[in-house]
Amino acid sequence: MLRLAEIKDIPSIVKLFAEQRPETHLAYAEKGFSPSKCANLTKGSIQQGYAWVYDTGIISGMLLAEKRLNMFSDTIVEAAINVLYVTPNYRKGIAAGRMLKAFLAKCEEEKIKMVWIGSSVKSSLTEESLSKYGFKLQEQFYLKETI
Repeated sequence: MLRLAEIKDIPSIVKLFAEQRPETHLAYAEKGFSPSKCANLTKGSIQQGYAWVYDTGIISGMLLAEKRLNMFSDTIVEAAINVLYVTPNYRKGIAAGRMLKAFLAKCEEEKIKMVWIGSSVKSSLTEESLSKYGFKLQEQFYLKETI
């Protein structure tokens, strides 16, 4: 069942962050994991009304996003998905699509015209399925990690 995340869900969401961490393939994700950092990110998304969970009796998916001003404007509001994660046993299902649809409906309701999806998407969504929602791959990013 899809629902808005609540403060009481934070411990379960932090567990999902820990589960997702090895899939990020980032050296710093391997070196350090801060449950308090993940809890604070989650709390901020919940407070903005931009946090959803897929709850099947246990929380098996999360979408955490934030609303912010565009970096070039004092008036253009955008929304960005910080993390969209679904546990492997639910990736072939509808969890990711439902969370994305809820997020996009919230953006439409708040008249947000610019929506970002970062690289932290671990779900059944693909470039092809995202294009059905109007997304297009805009840029790639390069990463240099010095450990």
